[in-house]
Amino acid sequence: MKSILDNKCNDVLSLLNSRHTVTKIVRRVRVSKATKLTIENKRYCVQKIAKGGLGNAIQAKEELSHSLKINVSADTVRITLKNYGLGALPKVKKPDISDDNAKERLLWCKDRIDWTLDNWKRVIFTDGLRKTRKHGGGRIMICCEISYSKIGWLCKIEGNLNSKLYKSITDDDLEQCIDEMSQKLKLRRDQVIL
Repeated sequence: MKSILDNKCNDVLSLLNSRHTVTKIVRRVRVSKATKLTIENKRYCVQKIAKGGLGNAIQAKEELSHSLKINVSADTVRITLKNYGLGALPKVKKPDISDDNAKERLLWCKDRIDWTLDNWKRVIFTDGLRKTRKHGGGRIMICCEISYSKIGWLCKIEGNLNSKLYKSITDDDLEQCIDEMSQKLKLRRDQVIL
């Protein structure tokens, strides 16, 4: 066991005499452990994570051991990164989009880049959503139309959605949505874009 310096011993005794709790005394008198990383090493870790293309603390630890010959644990690197404001974030889920689909979407956007608000007011989007509930019924599927003037009717879809069912739903509900939208925005029926 390490010997305690006299000034630390006196600090502990004076805190005990003033009736402080043990946890408060430990917090006040705690000796900070010397870290293996210097300020320059810490900045190197932060720079490698932020700009150097390293993805996590384990890769930064390996980089430190290879390039600077410093052996530290991944936890030490994590603590250092956290002290500099870098922390772990949950991975953002992205939809699976094929390359062809991404190109089609980009072309669609580029074709409409010069559209004005009046152009977008005439557009009706249709969208479907499927959610799986763990309790109370399993899978739910809904479909809806969305436009500038209103949100269309929400349709609950029973079973699987195929092209015939989707067409029949959009034919019925889309007709109502087009009529209401053309009345609200004072458009002719043929001016509405689907």
